[in-house]
Formats: sequence, structure tokens, C-alpha cells
Amino acid sequence: MKHAFLLVGMILLASCNKNPEDKDHPIYKVIEKHEVLQLKNYKMKLVNAGIPERNQDNVEAIALHYVTFSKMKIPQVRKLIVCNVEQMLYLVNNNEEVESYLKKHPLTYNDIKFNIGFGDIEGEFQEPPHIAYAYLREGKIYYCYHDAIFGDFTEEKDVEEDYETALKIVKGELPKKVDSD
Repeated sequence: MKHAFLLVGMILLASCNKNPEDKDHPIYKVIEKHEVLQLKNYKMKLVNAGIPERNQDNVEAIALHYVTFSKMKIPQVRKLIVCNVEQMLYLVNNNEEVESYLKKHPLTYNDIKFNIGFGDIEGEFQEPPHIAYAYLREGKIYYCYHDAIFGDFTEEKDVEEDYETALKIVKGELPKKVDSD
């Protein structure tokens, strides 16, 4: 499954509005700031971002897709997703220029579509016990494994958890789940 990250990024691109003039839109300025922080702090590269529903003047959601060469298990990925989503929400919700473009204020984690692909230098997904792909949709985080032998994701081993639960675990309000460290 070579270059799977490219395919995933193209799918996300098709669902987002991104025109050459977007770089001047306040939402994209915030996305750019988020991108710089993620590259610096987590060595993650933004491969796609946009505003789903193609309405830049009445933004309901923001989509972000990152890739990294890091090998991580669920506890590390959980923290990575929660920290990234919370940071994006902070940047968006504390920007007065952006507020006038939002359909509702403040945005919440339900309004962020966040994906991270974990791969290697050859474009292959990481293999178990490491997470290959993780994403946040509709209040749930999904942790996905990839089997290189069969060249497919192993749905029976995938894990999902509520974002609220993950947030509490990361903040130390709940004991860590019994999962692979």
C-alpha cells in the first residue's frame, strides 16, 4: 500500500474548500499557525486542511490531516490527538478575527475533523503494535492498525473511545486505560 498517505490526503482535499486565495482567510491563518506548532513540537506535517461544507463565511467545522514517521501506541496517540485538538480549539476560539466567520462560537471538538497517518519513509503505514492511522469524528477517536501482509486495515483490532474520556485520561482525571503502552 505504497503512498497511502497521498491517497488519504487526496480524499480529504476533495471534501474541503481550498482555493488559492484561502491563504488570506483568517481560518487558514490559524491553520497555518497550528501547522507550524505541530511541526516544531511533534514533527508532524500537515498534508491537507480545509473547511468542509465549502462555506468560508459561515464555518461549521475545520478539517486537518497530518502525517508523521513516529511510531506510537494508543496512549501516545491519545495524548497527541487531544493536545492537537485542544490547541486548535484554543487558537480558533481565542481569535477575534476568526469569530465573525464561525457559524457558532466557540467551536468544540465535535467541530474538528482531525486525522493523523503514521508511516515510514517508504510510504507504508506503521504495523502493529503501533497505530497506523487515528482520527477524530463526531466525538470519538478511532485508533486503526494496518496489516502489511494483507495490505489492509485490521478492523477487528481497531479501538474507539469517546473524546471526553480521552481528554480526562490525558488531563489525569481518569486512570489510564489498560492498553498497549
